[in-house]
Amino acid sequence: MMPEELDDMIEVSCEPFTQVLSIFRLKTKQVKIRSLTLWDPNAEEYMTPLRHCSYKNGMLKGFADIRTRIISKPSEETHSYANNLGTVLTINVLKHIQNTFRILQNVYLSLRPNSIIFYVWK
Repeated sequence: MMPEELDDMIEVSCEPFTQVLSIFRLKTKQVKIRSLTLWDPNAEEYMTPLRHCSYKNGMLKGFADIRTRIISKPSEETHSYANNLGTVLTINVLKHIQNTFRILQNVYLSLRPNSIIFYVWK
């Protein structure tokens, strides 16, 4: 069951068409977050040439009221969020990362108590 408040959220390896939109567009539940960080090593490259990138102008399409931060760095560098996040979303990421243990450790250390991890492996 998904809570109504997801607090400060990060999507690790969001690609150009972030999956967080699926959560916001749920028909059966309205979900609120305080801030969103979209983290992908190629985020800057996605915003320029891709016409339909979900965060092309530095904000999430259709959700301009959500404070959105876009970071274009390798996923292994998420250590800067120590104990700052309420929700982490990661879909199909670990098989693309060179140091899986490091990213798992960073995600764990970034979570506040009673936080949520949405981890999907396709």
